Amino acid sequence: LKHVLLPIAPRPSATLRPRARAMELLVPWRLLVAPGELQALRGEDGEDVKRLATASGARIEVAETGQVASAFGGTVVTVNGTMWQKRTAGRQMVDRIFGLQGIDPQRWAAGTGRLAILLPAAAHELASSERVAESVCVVGAGMRVDAAPEPGQVQRFLAHLEGNAQQVVSAITRVNTELQDLADHSRLKIGDFSE
Repeated sequence: LKHVLLPIAPRPSATLRPRARAMELLVPWRLLVAPGELQALRGEDGEDVKRLATASGARIEVAETGQVASAFGGTVVTVNGTMWQKRTAGRQMVDRIFGLQGIDPQRWAAGTGRLAILLPAAAHELASSERVAESVCVVGAGMRVDAAPEPGQVQRFLAHLEGNAQQVVSAITRVNTELQDLADHSRLKIGDFSE
């Protein structure tokens, strides 16, 4: 018997379409830090943020001035990188901020702290959704979302998280994952995370 191998070709009716490219944006963590908390992040010599960025691999930007910082009366700390890098750097920052709130970092599970994250107006409906609230609740944290900004205001809003350090870091991660999905579907842009 003779076997003939024919090359496999696509059927004429099958059309191959290029897949739409996802936005190449890793959504950053953006924290609003009260004026009194900034020194705790910087450390005694002012270099702790730089050391934290080096150790975690994250890129950390601190904006004490600018339209967003002025509108919210604090310092905007932006943590860029992979999820692991953001979680690693973010946990260190949360521990320091919670330390100022009287929570011993060695006993992080015993205390409840508060942290505000800064989100783009385009994500308000998602952040206010029952799905995100349940996701944050599952990790044991609480979240309160401020009202959406009015036209003419800075197009950002705050989500206030409450829980122990691990719960708050996990809550930020869950919110960030939801925002990443919006970015991957081109519903958020790089400009939504800059001044």
